[in-house]
Amino acid sequence: MCGKDLNVEPHEHETAAVDPPSAALDALRGGPGSIPRSVISLIAGLALTDAAFVAARAGTPGVLACFACFGLTLALQRRIRGT
Repeated sequence: MCGKDLNVEPHEHETAAVDPPSAALDALRGGPGSIPRSVISLIAGLALTDAAFVAARAGTPGVLACFACFGLTLALQRRIRGT
């Protein structure tokens, strides 16, 4: 910004064709609806992270329970929005 009053002295500013940080964010966004899908995946992914920790302590039954929670989370997020 130049700080001039556009009402008093109308003018245009040259802008860069592509703003690299904005372009990177646009590429990561993936379009409409990608943030809710990302949140749902993150929530469900926590169950898989839990499975890794449980595997070291509780063994197979705990890991199976975590995998069941992963599937249940994905299924329920279709009916109950995560965001």
